[in-house]
Amino acid sequence: MKLGRQFSALMIGVIVLVALNLRPALTSVGPITQFIQEDTGLSTPGMGYLASIPVLCMGIGALVTPWIIRRIGLDFTVVAGLSALAVVLIIRSFVPGVGLWIGTVGIGLAIGILNTTLPPIIKRDFPTRAATVTGVYSATLTLSSAIAAGIVVPITGATSWKIGLGIWAFMALIGLLAWGISMHARGTFSEAARTTAGSAPAPRGLRGAVDGPAAAQRPILTNPLAWAVTAFMGTQSLLFYMFVQWLPEIEQTHGVAPELAGVHMSFFQIAGLVATLALTALQRERADQRLAALTSCSLWIIGLAGFLFAPGLALVWAIIMGAGSGATFALSLTFINTRTRNSHESSRLSGMSQSVGYMIAAVGPTLGGALGDALGWNAVITLAIVLAALVMLIGMVAGSDRKI
Repeated sequence: MKLGRQFSALMIGVIVLVALNLRPALTSVGPITQFIQEDTGLSTPGMGYLASIPVLCMGIGALVTPWIIRRIGLDFTVVAGLSALAVVLIIRSFVPGVGLWIGTVGIGLAIGILNTTLPPIIKRDFPTRAATVTGVYSATLTLSSAIAAGIVVPITGATSWKIGLGIWAFMALIGLLAWGISMHARGTFSEAARTTAGSAPAPRGLRGAVDGPAAAQRPILTNPLAWAVTAFMGTQSLLFYMFVQWLPEIEQTHGVAPELAGVHMSFFQIAGLVATLALTALQRERADQRLAALTSCSLWIIGLAGFLFAPGLALVWAIIMGAGSGATFALSLTFINTRTRNSHESSRLSGMSQSVGYMIAAVGPTLGGALGDALGWNAVITLAIVLAALVMLIGMVAGSDRKI
Protein backbone atom coordinates (compact mmCIF):
# COMPACT_ATOMS: atom_id res chain seq x y z
CA MET A 1 0.00 0.00 0.00
CA LYS A 2 1.38 3.36 -1.06
CA LEU A 3 0.16 6.27 1.03
CA GLY A 4 -1.36 9.36 -0.53
CA ARG A 5 0.51 12.61 -0.07
CA GLN A 6 -1.89 13.79 2.62
CA PHE A 7 -0.86 10.92 4.89
CA SER A 8 2.87 10.71 4.13
CA ALA A 9 3.94 13.36 6.63
CA LEU A 10 1.61 11.88 9.25
CA MET A 11 3.03 8.41 8.74
CA ILE A 12 6.65 9.56 8.97
CA GLY A 13 5.84 11.37 12.22
CA VAL A 14 4.16 8.28 13.65
CA ILE A 15 7.08 6.06 12.62
CA VAL A 16 9.35 8.48 14.49
CA LEU A 17 7.19 8.22 17.64
CA VAL A 18 7.29 4.43 17.50
CA ALA A 19 11.02 4.37 16.80
CA LEU A 20 11.67 6.49 19.90
CA ASN A 21 10.70 3.40 21.93
CA LEU A 22 13.13 0.92 20.42
CA ARG A 23 16.41 1.82 22.15
CA PRO A 24 15.99 3.58 25.55
CA ALA A 25 14.89 0.40 27.34
CA LEU A 26 18.21 -1.16 26.29
CA THR A 27 20.74 1.66 26.23
CA SER A 28 19.70 3.29 29.50
CA VAL A 29 21.01 0.30 31.48
CA GLY A 30 24.76 0.81 30.85
CA PRO A 31 25.15 4.31 32.38
CA ILE A 32 23.48 3.22 35.65
CA THR A 33 25.19 -0.15 36.00
CA GLN A 34 26.64 0.78 39.40
CA PHE A 35 23.23 1.82 40.77
CA ILE A 36 21.69 -1.50 39.71
CA GLN A 37 24.58 -3.50 41.13
CA GLU A 38 24.43 -1.70 44.48
CA ASP A 39 20.71 -2.39 44.80
CA THR A 40 20.58 -5.94 43.43
CA GLY A 41 24.05 -7.30 44.21
CA LEU A 42 24.60 -8.36 40.59
CA SER A 43 28.24 -9.05 39.63
CA THR A 44 29.92 -7.70 36.50
CA PRO A 45 29.17 -10.93 34.56
CA GLY A 46 25.62 -10.73 35.91
CA MET A 47 25.22 -7.26 34.44
CA GLY A 48 26.59 -8.67 31.20
CA TYR A 49 23.78 -11.23 31.21
CA LEU A 50 21.24 -8.51 32.01
CA ALA A 51 22.42 -6.62 28.92
CA SER A 52 22.74 -9.70 26.69
CA ILE A 53 19.38 -11.33 27.41
CA PRO A 54 17.21 -8.64 25.78
CA VAL A 55 19.39 -8.63 22.67
CA LEU A 56 19.07 -12.41 22.39
CA CYS A 57 15.31 -12.10 22.89
CA MET A 58 15.21 -9.45 20.16
CA GLY A 59 16.48 -12.15 17.83
CA ILE A 60 13.80 -14.57 19.02
CA GLY A 61 11.15 -11.87 18.63
CA ALA A 62 12.33 -11.18 15.10
CA LEU A 63 12.19 -14.91 14.32
CA VAL A 64 8.49 -15.21 15.20
CA THR A 65 7.46 -11.87 13.71
CA PRO A 66 6.70 -13.20 10.16
CA TRP A 67 4.32 -15.72 11.77
CA ILE A 68 2.60 -12.92 13.72
CA ILE A 69 2.36 -10.65 10.65
CA ARG A 70 0.83 -13.49 8.63
CA ARG A 71 -2.00 -13.73 11.14
CA ILE A 72 -2.76 -10.16 12.18
CA GLY A 73 -1.04 -7.95 9.58
CA LEU A 74 1.76 -5.40 9.81
CA ASP A 75 -0.17 -2.63 11.56
CA PHE A 76 -1.70 -4.76 14.28
CA THR A 77 1.70 -6.33 14.92
CA VAL A 78 2.95 -2.84 15.83
CA VAL A 79 -0.01 -2.43 18.18
CA ALA A 80 0.78 -5.75 19.87
CA GLY A 81 4.49 -4.92 20.17
CA LEU A 82 3.97 -1.48 21.71
CA SER A 83 1.32 -2.76 24.14
CA ALA A 84 3.60 -5.55 25.32
CA LEU A 85 6.54 -3.16 25.63
CA ALA A 86 4.65 -0.81 27.96
CA VAL A 87 3.68 -3.70 30.22
CA VAL A 88 7.10 -5.36 30.46
CA LEU A 89 8.87 -2.05 31.11
CA ILE A 90 6.73 -1.70 34.22
CA ILE A 91 7.35 -5.31 35.21
CA ARG A 92 11.14 -4.93 34.93
CA SER A 93 11.22 -1.94 37.24
CA PHE A 94 8.43 -2.51 39.74
CA VAL A 95 7.85 -6.26 40.19
CA PRO A 96 10.32 -7.36 42.89
CA GLY A 97 12.82 -10.18 42.46
CA VAL A 98 12.23 -12.20 39.32
CA GLY A 99 10.39 -9.28 37.71
CA LEU A 100 13.76 -7.81 36.70
CA TRP A 101 14.48 -10.84 34.53
CA ILE A 102 10.92 -11.43 33.27
CA GLY A 103 10.68 -7.79 32.22
CA THR A 104 14.10 -7.95 30.56
CA VAL A 105 13.08 -10.97 28.49
CA GLY A 106 9.78 -9.32 27.54
CA ILE A 107 11.47 -6.08 26.52
CA GLY A 108 13.75 -7.95 24.13
CA LEU A 109 10.86 -9.87 22.57
CA ALA A 110 8.70 -6.77 22.11
CA ILE A 111 11.48 -4.68 20.61
CA GLY A 112 12.49 -7.56 18.32
CA ILE A 113 8.94 -7.70 16.95
CA LEU A 114 8.83 -3.94 16.38
CA ASN A 115 12.33 -3.85 14.86
CA THR A 116 11.33 -6.43 12.29
CA THR A 117 7.94 -4.96 11.43
CA LEU A 118 8.85 -1.34 10.72
CA PRO A 119 11.24 -1.81 7.73
CA PRO A 120 8.62 -3.62 5.60
CA ILE A 121 6.05 -0.99 6.60
CA ILE A 122 8.44 1.64 5.28
CA LYS A 123 8.94 -0.35 2.08
CA ARG A 124 5.16 -0.74 1.75
CA ASP A 125 4.21 2.88 2.34
CA PHE A 126 7.24 4.60 0.77
CA PRO A 127 8.36 2.31 -2.08
CA THR A 128 10.22 5.05 -3.95
CA ARG A 129 11.72 6.70 -0.86
CA ALA A 130 12.42 3.66 1.31
CA ALA A 131 16.13 4.44 1.86
CA THR A 132 15.43 8.05 2.83
CA VAL A 133 12.64 7.19 5.26
CA THR A 134 14.75 4.36 6.66
CA GLY A 135 17.45 6.96 7.33
CA VAL A 136 14.95 9.05 9.30
CA TYR A 137 13.89 5.92 11.19
CA SER A 138 17.45 4.86 12.06
CA ALA A 139 18.35 8.45 13.02
CA THR A 140 15.43 8.42 15.43
CA LEU A 141 16.68 5.20 17.01
CA THR A 142 20.05 6.83 17.57
CA LEU A 143 18.45 10.03 18.91
CA SER A 144 16.43 8.07 21.45
CA SER A 145 19.61 6.30 22.57
CA ALA A 146 21.33 9.65 23.08
CA ILE A 147 18.40 11.04 25.06
CA ALA A 148 18.23 7.93 27.24
CA ALA A 149 21.98 7.91 27.97
CA GLY A 150 21.92 11.60 28.82
CA ILE A 151 18.97 11.69 31.21
CA VAL A 152 18.93 8.29 32.91
CA VAL A 153 21.74 9.12 35.37
CA PRO A 154 20.20 12.37 36.70
CA ILE A 155 16.73 10.76 36.87
CA THR A 156 18.18 7.78 38.74
CA GLY A 157 20.16 10.04 41.06
CA ALA A 158 17.05 12.04 41.92
CA THR A 159 14.77 9.00 42.30
CA SER A 160 15.94 5.41 41.76
CA TRP A 161 17.15 3.17 38.97
CA LYS A 162 13.64 1.67 38.82
CA ILE A 163 12.15 5.04 37.91
CA GLY A 164 15.05 5.74 35.55
CA LEU A 165 14.26 2.60 33.56
CA GLY A 166 10.49 2.39 34.04
CA ILE A 167 9.66 5.90 32.89
CA TRP A 168 9.93 4.79 29.25
CA ALA A 169 6.60 2.97 29.56
CA PHE A 170 4.91 6.36 29.06
CA MET A 171 6.70 6.76 25.72
CA ALA A 172 5.41 3.35 24.61
CA LEU A 173 1.85 4.44 25.39
CA ILE A 174 2.33 7.65 23.38
CA GLY A 175 3.62 5.61 20.43
CA LEU A 176 0.66 3.24 20.75
CA LEU A 177 -1.82 6.13 20.72
CA ALA A 178 -0.13 7.70 17.68
CA TRP A 179 -0.14 4.41 15.79
CA GLY A 180 -3.82 3.89 16.53
CA ILE A 181 -4.61 7.36 15.21
CA SER A 182 -2.63 6.68 12.02
CA MET A 183 -4.44 3.38 11.49
CA HIS A 184 -7.79 5.13 11.82
CA ALA A 185 -6.69 7.94 9.50
CA ARG A 186 -5.59 5.48 6.84
CA GLY A 187 -8.71 3.36 7.20
CA THR A 188 -6.71 0.38 8.41
CA PHE A 189 -9.37 -0.78 10.83
CA SER A 190 -11.99 -1.00 8.11
CA GLU A 191 -9.61 -2.33 5.47
CA ALA A 192 -7.75 -4.89 7.59
CA ALA A 193 -9.86 -7.84 6.47
CA ARG A 194 -9.59 -6.91 2.79
CA THR A 195 -5.82 -6.35 3.09
CA THR A 196 -5.30 -9.73 4.75
CA ALA A 197 -7.56 -11.43 2.23
CA GLY A 198 -5.59 -10.55 -0.85
CA SER A 199 -4.74 -6.97 -1.66
CA ALA A 200 -1.53 -7.05 0.40
CA PRO A 201 -0.84 -10.60 1.57
CA ALA A 202 1.50 -10.96 4.49
CA PRO A 203 4.75 -12.86 4.05
CA ARG A 204 4.75 -16.61 4.63
CA GLY A 205 7.93 -16.70 6.63
CA LEU A 206 11.58 -16.95 5.76
CA ARG A 207 11.14 -19.62 3.11
CA GLY A 208 7.63 -18.82 1.93
CA ALA A 209 6.50 -17.35 -1.35
CA VAL A 210 6.22 -13.60 -1.57
CA ASP A 211 4.98 -12.19 -4.83
CA GLY A 212 4.08 -15.13 -6.98
CA PRO A 213 6.04 -17.94 -8.66
CA ALA A 214 9.16 -15.93 -9.46
CA ALA A 215 9.56 -14.85 -5.84
CA ALA A 216 8.90 -18.38 -4.62
CA GLN A 217 11.97 -19.54 -6.52
CA ARG A 218 14.22 -17.31 -4.37
CA PRO A 219 14.64 -19.16 -1.05
CA ILE A 220 16.16 -16.61 1.28
CA LEU A 221 18.01 -18.98 3.60
CA THR A 222 20.26 -20.18 0.79
CA ASN A 223 20.93 -16.72 -0.64
CA PRO A 224 24.55 -15.53 -0.04
CA LEU A 225 23.58 -11.85 -0.27
CA ALA A 226 20.90 -12.33 2.40
CA TRP A 227 23.51 -13.92 4.67
CA ALA A 228 25.90 -11.03 4.03
CA VAL A 229 23.19 -8.56 5.10
CA THR A 230 22.49 -10.73 8.15
CA ALA A 231 26.17 -10.98 9.12
CA PHE A 232 26.59 -7.22 8.73
CA MET A 233 23.56 -6.57 10.93
CA GLY A 234 24.70 -9.06 13.56
CA THR A 235 28.36 -8.08 13.85
CA GLN A 236 27.83 -4.31 13.89
CA SER A 237 25.07 -4.83 16.49
CA LEU A 238 27.44 -6.95 18.59
CA LEU A 239 29.90 -4.04 18.65
CA PHE A 240 27.18 -1.54 19.48
CA TYR A 241 25.70 -3.46 22.41
CA MET A 242 29.12 -4.38 23.75
CA PHE A 243 30.15 -0.74 24.01
CA VAL A 244 26.78 0.67 25.02
CA GLN A 245 27.11 -1.59 28.07
CA TRP A 246 30.82 -1.30 28.83
CA LEU A 247 32.15 1.96 27.39
CA PRO A 248 31.24 3.91 30.56
CA GLU A 249 33.03 1.26 32.62
CA ILE A 250 36.08 1.36 30.32
CA GLU A 251 36.25 5.13 30.66
CA GLN A 252 35.94 4.97 34.44
CA THR A 253 39.00 2.72 34.62
CA HIS A 254 40.87 5.62 32.99
CA GLY A 255 39.71 8.07 35.65
CA VAL A 256 36.53 9.45 34.04
CA ALA A 257 33.79 10.17 36.62
CA PRO A 258 30.56 8.12 36.24
CA GLU A 259 28.47 11.22 35.47
CA LEU A 260 30.96 12.36 32.84
CA ALA A 261 31.09 8.88 31.33
CA GLY A 262 27.30 9.10 30.94
CA VAL A 263 27.72 12.43 29.16
CA HIS A 264 30.32 10.85 26.88
CA MET A 265 27.82 8.11 26.05
CA SER A 266 25.36 10.80 25.03
CA PHE A 267 27.98 12.25 22.68
CA PHE A 268 28.57 8.73 21.36
CA GLN A 269 24.88 8.53 20.48
CA ILE A 270 24.65 12.10 19.15
CA ALA A 271 27.62 11.44 16.85
CA GLY A 272 25.75 8.38 15.61
CA LEU A 273 22.73 10.53 14.89
CA VAL A 274 24.79 13.05 12.90
CA ALA A 275 26.48 10.24 10.96
CA THR A 276 23.11 8.64 10.18
CA LEU A 277 21.71 11.90 8.83
CA ALA A 278 24.86 12.56 6.81
CA LEU A 279 24.80 9.05 5.36
CA THR A 280 21.14 9.40 4.41
CA ALA A 281 21.76 12.76 2.71
CA LEU A 282 24.79 11.52 0.79
CA GLN A 283 23.44 8.12 -0.19
CA ARG A 284 19.82 9.07 -0.89
CA GLU A 285 18.45 6.16 -2.95
CA ARG A 286 21.86 5.08 -4.31
CA ALA A 287 21.96 1.32 -4.71
CA ASP A 288 25.74 0.76 -4.38
CA GLN A 289 26.70 1.27 -0.73
CA ARG A 290 30.18 -0.24 -0.57
CA LEU A 291 31.96 3.09 -0.08
CA ALA A 292 29.59 3.92 2.78
CA ALA A 293 30.38 0.58 4.41
CA LEU A 294 34.12 1.16 4.05
CA THR A 295 33.93 4.65 5.55
CA SER A 296 31.65 3.81 8.46
CA CYS A 297 33.70 0.78 9.53
CA SER A 298 36.89 2.83 9.32
CA LEU A 299 35.42 5.22 11.91
CA TRP A 300 34.86 2.30 14.28
CA ILE A 301 38.48 1.17 13.86
CA ILE A 302 39.93 4.67 14.36
CA GLY A 303 37.91 5.28 17.53
CA LEU A 304 38.77 1.89 19.03
CA ALA A 305 42.46 2.28 18.25
CA GLY A 306 42.37 5.69 19.92
CA PHE A 307 41.23 4.12 23.20
CA LEU A 308 44.21 1.77 23.03
CA PHE A 309 46.89 4.35 22.35
CA ALA A 310 45.54 7.63 23.79
CA PRO A 311 42.79 6.87 26.33
CA GLY A 312 43.08 10.37 27.80
CA LEU A 313 41.17 11.64 24.75
CA ALA A 314 38.16 9.52 25.68
CA LEU A 315 35.54 11.97 24.46
CA VAL A 316 37.17 12.27 21.02
CA TRP A 317 37.26 8.50 20.53
CA ALA A 318 33.72 8.07 21.86
CA ILE A 319 32.47 10.56 19.26
CA ILE A 320 34.34 8.84 16.41
CA MET A 321 33.13 5.40 17.51
CA GLY A 322 29.60 6.74 17.81
CA ALA A 323 29.73 8.06 14.26
CA GLY A 324 30.86 4.65 13.03
CA SER A 325 28.17 2.93 15.06
CA GLY A 326 25.37 5.16 13.76
CA ALA A 327 26.49 4.83 10.16
CA THR A 328 26.87 1.04 10.22
CA PHE A 329 23.50 0.62 11.90
CA ALA A 330 21.79 2.87 9.36
CA LEU A 331 23.40 0.86 6.57
CA SER A 332 22.24 -2.45 8.05
CA LEU A 333 18.64 -1.22 7.99
CA THR A 334 19.00 0.32 4.54
CA PHE A 335 20.29 -2.99 3.15
CA ILE A 336 16.96 -4.61 4.10
CA ASN A 337 15.13 -2.40 1.60
CA THR A 338 17.79 -1.75 -1.06
CA ARG A 339 18.58 -5.45 -1.47
CA THR A 340 14.88 -6.37 -1.95
CA ARG A 341 12.22 -5.70 -4.59
CA ASN A 342 9.06 -5.19 -2.50
CA SER A 343 7.66 -5.10 1.03
CA HIS A 344 7.21 -8.88 1.19
CA GLU A 345 10.81 -9.62 0.36
CA SER A 346 11.77 -6.83 2.75
CA SER A 347 9.76 -8.50 5.51
CA ARG A 348 11.47 -11.84 4.90
CA LEU A 349 14.95 -10.30 4.87
CA SER A 350 14.10 -8.18 7.91
CA GLY A 351 13.01 -11.28 9.81
CA MET A 352 16.12 -13.22 8.84
CA SER A 353 18.70 -10.49 9.35
CA GLN A 354 17.29 -9.28 12.65
CA SER A 355 16.54 -12.69 14.16
CA VAL A 356 19.95 -14.18 13.39
CA GLY A 357 21.68 -10.80 13.69
CA TYR A 358 20.48 -10.03 17.19
CA MET A 359 21.29 -13.54 18.35
CA ILE A 360 24.85 -12.80 17.24
CA ALA A 361 24.70 -9.39 18.92
CA ALA A 362 23.55 -10.93 22.21
CA VAL A 363 27.06 -12.31 22.68
CA GLY A 364 28.48 -8.78 22.86
CA PRO A 365 27.76 -7.60 26.43
CA THR A 366 28.51 -10.98 28.03
CA LEU A 367 31.65 -11.50 25.97
CA GLY A 368 32.84 -7.99 26.77
CA GLY A 369 32.23 -8.40 30.50
CA ALA A 370 33.88 -11.81 30.71
CA LEU A 371 36.90 -10.82 28.61
CA GLY A 372 37.28 -7.55 30.49
CA ASP A 373 37.27 -9.40 33.82
CA ALA A 374 39.77 -12.00 32.65
CA LEU A 375 42.22 -10.01 30.50
CA GLY A 376 41.35 -6.34 30.95
CA TRP A 377 39.51 -3.83 28.80
CA ASN A 378 42.34 -3.47 26.26
CA ALA A 379 41.68 -7.07 25.23
CA VAL A 380 38.05 -6.18 24.61
CA ILE A 381 39.05 -3.19 22.47
CA THR A 382 41.53 -5.28 20.46
CA LEU A 383 38.88 -7.89 19.74
CA ALA A 384 36.50 -5.12 18.69
CA ILE A 385 39.02 -3.78 16.16
CA VAL A 386 39.21 -7.23 14.56
CA LEU A 387 35.41 -7.43 14.45
CA ALA A 388 35.13 -3.95 12.90
CA ALA A 389 37.53 -5.02 10.15
CA LEU A 390 35.36 -8.09 9.57
CA VAL A 391 32.25 -5.90 9.30
CA MET A 392 34.06 -3.84 6.66
CA LEU A 393 34.73 -6.93 4.54
CA ILE A 394 31.15 -8.12 4.88
CA GLY A 395 29.93 -4.66 3.92
CA MET A 396 31.72 -4.92 0.59
CA VAL A 397 29.39 -7.82 -0.24
CA ALA A 398 26.20 -6.57 1.41
CA GLY A 399 26.62 -3.09 -0.11
CA SER A 400 26.90 -4.23 -3.73
CA ASP A 401 24.13 -3.27 -6.15
CA ARG A 402 22.22 -6.56 -6.26
CA LYS A 403 18.91 -8.03 -5.12
CA ILE A 404 18.34 -11.19 -3.13
